Amino acid sequence: NTQLHHIDLYHHCRRLYKGLYDNYSLTNIEEKLLKWQRENTLPSNLVGICYRKFKENPIRHIGLMKEVIEHNYYDVKSLNNIFSVLLKE
Repeated sequence: NTQLHHIDLYHHCRRLYKGLYDNYSLTNIEEKLLKWQRENTLPSNLVGICYRKFKENPIRHIGLMKEVIEHNYYDVKSLNNIFSVLLKE
């Protein structure tokens, strides 16, 4: 459906906060902009690996899928909060 729109918050954050942060990764923006730090969650660089392991053997790696879902939940939650902050800027 070409009627759906996509907003890339990464580029908006880089433009609005240019030079303020060392990097504009989601976790860094969460820490700097939202003053929120994830605790005990799966690092982004392991999400793909865990998902592939789950697909190879779902029964054995069901726990990994829980971690992936939790990681994605926090991604969506923080993106919503970042979007709210950007709307106020």
